[in-house]
Amino acid sequence: MWTSTLELSSRRVIPTRLLGVVWPGAYFASFAPLQVQNLPRQTLPATNWVRVRNRLAGISGSDLGLIYSAGDFRIALAALPRHQLSYPGHEVVGEVIQVGDDVQYLHVGDRVVLQSGPNCVSTGAQPLCRSCAIGNYNLCERGSSLSGPEPIGGGWSEEMLLHEQQLFRIPPAMSDEQAVLLEPSAVAVHAVLRRLPQPGENVLIIGAGTIGLLTLQVVRALVPQAIVSVMARYAYQIEQATRMGAAHILYPQDSYQSVARATGAQLYTGMFGNKMLIGGYDVIYDTVGSQQTIHDSIRWTRAGGTVVIVGISLHTMRIDPTPIWYQEIDLTGTFSHGMETWPIGTYLQRNHVRRPSKSCSITPCYPPLWYPTSEQQHVNAAPSRLQQPGLKSTGMIKKSQHGPHHLMSISFRLPSLRRQSRSR
Repeated sequence: MWTSTLELSSRRVIPTRLLGVVWPGAYFASFAPLQVQNLPRQTLPATNWVRVRNRLAGISGSDLGLIYSAGDFRIALAALPRHQLSYPGHEVVGEVIQVGDDVQYLHVGDRVVLQSGPNCVSTGAQPLCRSCAIGNYNLCERGSSLSGPEPIGGGWSEEMLLHEQQLFRIPPAMSDEQAVLLEPSAVAVHAVLRRLPQPGENVLIIGAGTIGLLTLQVVRALVPQAIVSVMARYAYQIEQATRMGAAHILYPQDSYQSVARATGAQLYTGMFGNKMLIGGYDVIYDTVGSQQTIHDSIRWTRAGGTVVIVGISLHTMRIDPTPIWYQEIDLTGTFSHGMETWPIGTYLQRNHVRRPSKSCSITPCYPPLWYPTSEQQHVNAAPSRLQQPGLKSTGMIKKSQHGPHHLMSISFRLPSLRRQSRSR
């Protein structure tokens, strides 16, 4: 069973980083964190587990960051044992091909997406921790001390073996290309509900990649009266954000002036190029999460406003916190997704729910991303293609003349969650 793993240990990360400075292929060599191995096909470890054959998997920005070892061993997460070995590919659509005798909700032939990692419910831990008790399984407080069998495989593997509770069945009418966007869509919904804007409030979304555009769609669906600005870098991102309802487009090169114009805030400039706004946005969703965007976002938020950090960075940061206490700004984090409660009476009523568009613009398949042979693992990662900004890349396992299996990479521009017609 062809299986991809990520081992973020010092013995793999350090030499890969050093050689990667002069040889980009180091990140896909035999000593790198990313490995593709042909492991023996395991039996189901428990009667409530299932086997899933993967059909389509996304390549997210967080996956790429781990592949390229773009992290710091001094961050808090590096101390947790479960984060040192993982299976890449959390945006995945698969088909159930085997179920245990005690599986209750899934059947052979069901198409599913990955819902959560191991948690109290999937491992049978009692009593449930506070997070699992309310459905926020990705915040399980026993995450590093759970017992029981470990899931095998991720979206970049041929198969996955895991507890049925970790999967979500998708309806037949939804295509694989739509379903692969469910996980990032859930991330966007969770982020917006961490601080739901109110009608008439000024909202800024920093970043117009997949998560940024999905966040824009969620805000527009739940609070259509909110005035939404989007900070984008590329022409096609600007086009998409405008089409999806952004009232203002901000550009990185004149960001402080743009924020002042869009919100009516007062811009002040001090020594050494230091800038500060009085006034600004009511809510900012930072889908980039870099040191620079966090530094700017807390200076662009009005007194009493909120910054929601959606983007993930695996680096330590040096941030000026003075606007947080001076302006009494709420700095909120968000991770993955959870059990969400839709407010009653909002715009998203049952007869107005929109699914991801069926008309995804999919480019031709790239050459093989990787394929194993009996002699060694050959990797043709095409890093420049993997890192095309603003595109959602996906991969699928296919039979090939190159070897037993290889991973084909597909890219498509993010479709609108709103259909062009009013029909469902």
